Amino acid sequence: MTPGHPRLLLAAGVAALGTLVLLLFAARTPEAPGPAGWLLRWGLPMTGALLAAAALAQWSGDRRARLLLAAAALPLLAHVAARMAA
Repeated sequence: MTPGHPRLLLAAGVAALGTLVLLLFAARTPEAPGPAGWLLRWGLPMTGALLAAAALAQWSGDRRARLLLAAAALPLLAHVAARMAA
């Protein structure tokens, strides 16, 4: 599938909309105490967004998109690990 393919753009839109809904839900939900509360409130939507973007980058076959996404995921994973260790 080539970049810009209609199905790829539709999937990107669905992933973006789903992530937005999760983040809006997270913003309205009170955070439970401890690292698990943070993970449920913010970590899961951010991880879901990265996984959706990774799937779309893999599906499009664009090597640069995959490398950029991998570079963007490392700080997020480090942040999640630091919050879980706290």
